[in-house]
Amino acid sequence: MAKARYSVTGVASSIAANTPKSIISAVAPAQFGLDLVGFELSFEGASSTAKPARWELCTSTQATAGTSTAATPVQVSGRTITSGITGATNFTVEPTVLTPVLADYVPVFNGLLKVEFAPLTGYDCAVSNGWVIRITTAAGEATVNANGTLVLERC
Repeated sequence: MAKARYSVTGVASSIAANTPKSIISAVAPAQFGLDLVGFELSFEGASSTAKPARWELCTSTQATAGTSTAATPVQVSGRTITSGITGATNFTVEPTVLTPVLADYVPVFNGLLKVEFAPLTGYDCAVSNGWVIRITTAAGEATVNANGTLVLERC
């Protein structure tokens, strides 16, 4: 039987130019950590000449949780159990302490990024810590909406 797997999906988050913004997070409870098995990002940019946005996959110690909208983790496989995972989206105040693990650029004009790690090759975080996707668009660019999903397993 596979581990209990969860998906945490955000809402459209408005990203202002040159201002880092966390768009989705998932935080482990004190009883277990989280294996990150995949994530998705998408953008609703309207201009084909827009510069790509920088995305960062970060760990978060949750020293401060930030200010956000709740995002409900949904169990997608494994034995049904209470998740204990806390999801959040569309941050207006950034969580801390964020440490980038992976980063790159993706087009904002109909941009889409899907990452699925091969079995036993993903990343994990400690108990009471979490995963955050943070986006920064280039200076001078128009505001764009972004959305994200984290796919996790208990570890």
